Amino acid sequence: EDGANTGPYMTAAFEVLPPPELDAPLPVSPIDNQRADSLRPTLVMNAPNRNAAVGPLIYDLQIALDVAISQVISIGRFPEAGAQSTFTPTADLPANRQYFWRVRAGDGEATSGWSVTQTFTSGAAPTPTPNPGPPTGGPCNGSNPETIVSCERAKFGNMSHSQMSTFMQSVAKSLNRNSISGGPFGMLRKAGGENCNGYSCDVVCAGQGGGQRQWDVLGDINGAQTPGWRLIEGSIRVDVCEIQ
Repeated sequence: EDGANTGPYMTAAFEVLPPPELDAPLPVSPIDNQRADSLRPTLVMNAPNRNAAVGPLIYDLQIALDVAISQVISIGRFPEAGAQSTFTPTADLPANRQYFWRVRAGDGEATSGWSVTQTFTSGAAPTPTPNPGPPTGGPCNGSNPETIVSCERAKFGNMSHSQMSTFMQSVAKSLNRNSISGGPFGMLRKAGGENCNGYSCDVVCAGQGGGQRQWDVLGDINGAQTPGWRLIEGSIRVDVCEIQ
């Protein structure tokens, strides 16, 4: 109003909220230096107490090597998932070591304090896969080179590159022991590559330089695991033949 004129009333609504109150989330597991069952343990926490002035929460979590949380090795930022939330590190933690963790929550305006710091011990390191043992079976004898190759191949399952190197050495030795024509035989030392300990994974050889001969003893089918005996004819790449 201005003394002569009076305008209409306008209405609006508002809500009176108390100051935000937000406690820290409560760590549930693992705590009290409990040993985790893996190198990526799932950390569990209960939702914090809060009042109506607090909105949807985002959690911040830290895992550290020391109680002061100065050597942080893993962090998490994730939304609240109800009465209980979880976090799992995205990478393995070093095995058999004590860790310290804490968590807090916030809605973008209000932020809780950090929870009480809890401890756990990471799980044991995975048991290493044992290296394959030496091939089993008696000596491979005969006058047919393909029979000898097949005999040596039968001593192995599906071969790794390291086992292929052992297989090639065994083939060359058996061929020589049986005085197979064309020998003495050896392993072909490659100028480059380390897949089979620096040797060809599927070729035995005899001779050096321009007089060198090479035989393919593993066929290309089934991932170069099938035994055979094929003289490689035509142009070949000559490498050092180490007689066995």
